Amino acid sequence: MRNLYFKIFVWYWVAMATVGLVVVLAVAVTQPDSNARVQRARLEELLDIAGGVAADDYVRRGPRAVTTYFNRRKRAAKRRGDGNLKLWLFDARGREVTGQEVNPRLRSLVNSLFKQVNSSSSNTALSDGEAVWAETGDMMAGANWTSDWQGNRYVILANLSGTQQREPWARIARLLRAPWPLQLLRCIAVLLTTGLICYALARHLTAPIMQLQATVRRLASGDLEARMGPSLGVRKDELAALAHDFDLMADKLQNLLLSQTRLLGDISHELRSPLARLGVAHDLALHHAATGNLEAIDDDLQRISYEAQRLDALIEQLLTLARLDTQSD
Repeated sequence: MRNLYFKIFVWYWVAMATVGLVVVLAVAVTQPDSNARVQRARLEELLDIAGGVAADDYVRRGPRAVTTYFNRRKRAAKRRGDGNLKLWLFDARGREVTGQEVNPRLRSLVNSLFKQVNSSSSNTALSDGEAVWAETGDMMAGANWTSDWQGNRYVILANLSGTQQREPWARIARLLRAPWPLQLLRCIAVLLTTGLICYALARHLTAPIMQLQATVRRLASGDLEARMGPSLGVRKDELAALAHDFDLMADKLQNLLLSQTRLLGDISHELRSPLARLGVAHDLALHHAATGNLEAIDDDLQRISYEAQRLDALIEQLLTLARLDTQSD
């Protein structure tokens, strides 16, 4: 991968996708599947619905129908991942109608309801919906009054466990049990989202570099007016500072080349005059030598010597100027 844009895009994409995966796994491992309030809401709804249905089944079809209904609710809760659900139905005398065993801790919830009724002036003093609750660890239990279609009173007891605390591997396994089309859709959504973000970020980082490359090529081809400033807009980051420094360098280079051009013009003008006078003095010396005018030849030779000394002084000044320019750079 020699292209800087491609490197930035791929590495940021891989990094963001990895971070997203780690976040999903971390949430799946550390976040409880349900809190106490959600669990209680589920049990409240269950007590309201299952109590009346179970009481009607008991009156019409007997305990076996109640057992069948309870087993169906248990399997449904298991499929939904709500945890382990157990249900009991007690008649007005406190007898569990399906014959299931009840541990003393749960039985105390039922007894507390009967004590409230016995301490009231009438059995109608308590209405449906006044449930009692017990919660320990990953278990929550609730009991409430219900009635059948004939008006007979019952107590429905529900115990929901195994929903608040799960082993990390179990939570990850539950996450992976989602249908593969849904998992594929999640992966595509993550890749598209991170890909778009990384594409925009890579473009933002490499666009000034590409513009700088194009400007350098223009400058190298002889366009001394090429600058980066107009293409940056309001950008104020480090790349904008680099472009600003490049523009300063281009300005200095343009001024240097223009100064050299002017200097060469001035040098050619200053050297052309002594050389022209040297040529004239040389021609006059030849002419005077042919005519035998020795005094004029001496003047011509002095003139040639003077112009030669002047050329030597100009060349020495040019060498001194060149050394000074080199030291200043």
